[in-house]
Amino acid sequence: MHACLCKFPESGIDISVSLLVFVTALKALKDTWKNVPATWVGADPCGSRWDGILCSSSRVTSITLASMGLKGSLSGDIQSLSELQILDLSYNKDLSGPLPSAIGDLKKLTSLMLVGCSFSGPIPDSIGSLPLITYLSLNSNGFTGSIPPSIGNLTSLYWLDLADNMLTGTIPVSTATTPGLDLLVHTKHFHLGLNQLSGTIPPKLFSSEMKLIHVLFDNNKLTGSIPSTLGLVKTLEVLRLDKNSFRGTVPSSISSLAVVSVMFLSNNDLHGPLPNLTGMNVLTYLDMSNNSFDDTEFPPWLSNLQSLTTLLEGNPICRKTRVTKSYCTVSRPNSSYATPPKKCVPASCLANQLSSPNCKCAFPYTGLLVFRAPLFSNLENITYFSVLEKSLMDSFKSHQLPVDSVHLSQPRKDSSQYLYLNLQVFPFGQDRFNRTAISRIGFVLSNQTFKPPSKFGPFFFFAGDTYLHFTGGVIGSNKSPSRGVIIGAAAGGLALLLLLLGVPQLKGARCFSFEEIKKYTNNFSETNGIGSGGYGKVYRGVLPTGELVAIKRALQGSMQGGDGIQDGD
Repeated sequence: MHACLCKFPESGIDISVSLLVFVTALKALKDTWKNVPATWVGADPCGSRWDGILCSSSRVTSITLASMGLKGSLSGDIQSLSELQILDLSYNKDLSGPLPSAIGDLKKLTSLMLVGCSFSGPIPDSIGSLPLITYLSLNSNGFTGSIPPSIGNLTSLYWLDLADNMLTGTIPVSTATTPGLDLLVHTKHFHLGLNQLSGTIPPKLFSSEMKLIHVLFDNNKLTGSIPSTLGLVKTLEVLRLDKNSFRGTVPSSISSLAVVSVMFLSNNDLHGPLPNLTGMNVLTYLDMSNNSFDDTEFPPWLSNLQSLTTLLEGNPICRKTRVTKSYCTVSRPNSSYATPPKKCVPASCLANQLSSPNCKCAFPYTGLLVFRAPLFSNLENITYFSVLEKSLMDSFKSHQLPVDSVHLSQPRKDSSQYLYLNLQVFPFGQDRFNRTAISRIGFVLSNQTFKPPSKFGPFFFFAGDTYLHFTGGVIGSNKSPSRGVIIGAAAGGLALLLLLLGVPQLKGARCFSFEEIKKYTNNFSETNGIGSGGYGKVYRGVLPTGELVAIKRALQGSMQGGDGIQDGD
């Protein structure tokens, strides 16, 4: 580290340094990642417009890098981005390692989306220290261990998705000394399926104060009985408890869930009479197959719900030789649907390019749309898919994304009745997307900004192969030059101190005149202001070399300084 002290007593103004901590933090992230965007050069992520970085008052507030092909881990230096509100690293399959406990220091974070990466290890307990978070999407990773009870502290949480991991242990509820998920009375989505959760569902988990609309606990190792308190959640629309080991009868309180449209209770060990679901008038899809419900007559309410698809296959009632009801036959139709060309002849394209529905050759962004609880079973009805295509395009257009068209194909259901659709998104006006467009499309899908038609139910998107055809070249690297510049001051008249940190080429110190500093900060323009410290205001400046500087203009008569530099202001 080198320093040069220059005095300008005639100015009557003090100038001192404020360290641009966020630059250091981003540089640390950049150094741990491969394939960062090619625009990540220079010392000013905000002024240089790094792809995926948004700023306010020269502070990084958003990092959205979905589907960028990033490789590496998430550094604990992320904690220094104290103004960060959105962090979306979804669909980077080569991002791995643990989620650092420092994530809990991002007190202004509202959205944390790490969908479809390869993070592993336990979810840190510090995740419960994010008071403003509304979207927490950690699904489709390799997280292990238990669900942190501290998540119950996230009182602003709207969306909780921990599905498709390897989480174990019980579902936490609050005690006299610890929080739990029962405290999330404003959360609307509990997505915990496709894990290895065990134990019972605590009756305390549900209450009449809750606003839940989706409870997805399928494909776990949950045991015991279905709690009667579930019937208290009057807002519930989709319920999946299938593929567990629940026993006993279905509580009668279930019938009070008047707005539930989809309910899966299949593949458990439920017995007793078929539940009386009279009053569930909007129920459209009911799967109670592969249980041990009594060998009795079909209840009348089944036939009263005209639009209801009911599956009872694998129950004793379906083993009667005289039973011919469709309830006992599971239809698994295949569909060859693919979005048709729009009154045009498909183009003959070069290698790796595809013809869009508008018959234009391009490199599409691809992936899978996965719907966790669709309301329909007839995959041969192409109207569902044309409506979905329109809904996708309307969403992309409303967010001013450069999308020409979308192509859906091969609708199919797996053994858990999840509906899969191949998705191709084609660029508008050129044959490929740039990085900004890809990250924004990924964000619309990962952040649930796109709302599918109601018949499709809750969904998630899983990106396909890494997009390799960005405008301006292939996947970038992390070897671009970067340097940080800091300017400081001492009290007792005006003193200017220049520090250059972490620059191997540094040879000696550099001094600037007060007039030069005025020029670099546009005469201390308000638009260059980036914050305030205890002794004055901090301005952003750019040297003729393009290097970023932070300059504090101290209040006249300030007692700050002496021989030191206040990095923390």
